[in-house]
Amino acid sequence: MYESSLNFLRCIRCGSKLEIDVFRKEREIEEGILECKRCSMCFPIIQKIPVMWDDFSKYISERIMLGGKLFRSVSHDKMKKFLKHALSNSKRNTGDRTTLEERWSKIYQKSQKSRFYSVIKNELDVLPKSKLVLEYGCSIGIMSSILANSNQNVFGIDRSFSAISIAKKTQKENLDYFVADLMSDVFGKTKFDLILALNVLELVEPEDLLKHISQQISN
Repeated sequence: MYESSLNFLRCIRCGSKLEIDVFRKEREIEEGILECKRCSMCFPIIQKIPVMWDDFSKYISERIMLGGKLFRSVSHDKMKKFLKHALSNSKRNTGDRTTLEERWSKIYQKSQKSRFYSVIKNELDVLPKSKLVLEYGCSIGIMSSILANSNQNVFGIDRSFSAISIAKKTQKENLDYFVADLMSDVFGKTKFDLILALNVLELVEPEDLLKHISQQISN
């Protein structure tokens, strides 16, 4: 996560600004904790990726394999303690989404040059350039990365840690990604100039999503 992204992020529970405890940083914040002092919510940053989930234990409950991988990947004692606590409070579900999300990430990688994305890119190219852009369901960041070439600040959101891990391999200082639910208020009352949402209508009630987006768009 780029430190500049902290200016836009808000607590998804109460909307307050977040403070950060950085454990490891190079070009980006690689490991740390985002904390809301008002309601005590904590959001981990692991492998440069903030996980903005209301209940991290619940997120891990659906991805136990991922939880184990994340625990083995972190280095700081505070992060290990945070993950150990989340894993101990997680409920072992029969359907682990880790393998499914990894498989879909590979499918998106293979389809990067499909005509679908070419058509969408052509539609976006004729739009005015924007200062603030958001993509919901960004997956591995195909369109987010394209948007970052011609817009000032671009953010991508997806619920798949596997997909965001691939997206983060394309480093652009005006582009950042977060693991979050489509309907959570990751950016509080921030208004965006452009919001893109592809392949998400099967994941959420369309009218609810459109209402949510309409509250975030400036025009």
